[in-house]
Amino acid sequence: SVDDMVGSLAERLKADPDDVDGWKMLGRSYTVMRRFDDAVTALERAVELEDSADGQTLADLGEAVFLNDNNQLNGRAAQLFESSLALVPGNPKALFYSGLAAANRGDTALAADRWEALLATSPPPEIESTLRQRIAEWRGEAPPAQPAPQPVADRPDGDVSVTVAV
Repeated sequence: SVDDMVGSLAERLKADPDDVDGWKMLGRSYTVMRRFDDAVTALERAVELEDSADGQTLADLGEAVFLNDNNQLNGRAAQLFESSLALVPGNPKALFYSGLAAANRGDTALAADRWEALLATSPPPEIESTLRQRIAEWRGEAPPAQPAPQPVADRPDGDVSVTVAV
């Protein structure tokens, strides 16, 4: 099971505490498992081993801190995303969360800039639409027109697609 594999990795890291890739994998696994406190601890170890020099690890730690801290995008989480962007300006995770943090602070111009940079990373179409809508809102522009859904009869496979926006 996944729990067994993650537990085995955690045990292996007790014997090899300098395995940075193992700590990153453990932290990401804990994040997926919604064990955010454990994810923070594991990713902090990876950041320590890397001397805070890997932008992706900083972004992963920022996400774990954010999720562990009741979705608060200020303080430490925000700083981790900024540090990630200083190392890797195009990091999608850091761009996404730092854009949210900027919007929460009322800096909608920076939020729009960050999410426009995120668009350049080719996000999935369903994400792209949401990004474009929020960017337009933050810029005080009319939201982009949504493409009309294609009628089911015109689709060769007969599949029906549904778009949900939250």
